[in-house]
Amino acid sequence: MPDILTSTLQPMTSVLFGNLVEDFVMFTTVVLGAEQGDEAAKRQLPTAAANFRRAAALDATYFVYLGL
Repeated sequence: MPDILTSTLQPMTSVLFGNLVEDFVMFTTVVLGAEQGDEAAKRQLPTAAANFRRAAALDATYFVYLGL
């Protein structure tokens, strides 16, 4: 039974890491745009920050559940 769980959890962990990396990239793109003076990026920054916090918290919750 543990072998089945291990083989199932490993791909799920890879997907979660991929999601986390994507969230970092999207947020960093908006931050860099705002720093370079892009007005649209400056307007999107509060929303991007809130989305990043929500996604990071959700991913962290998934990692905790996978670790149990």
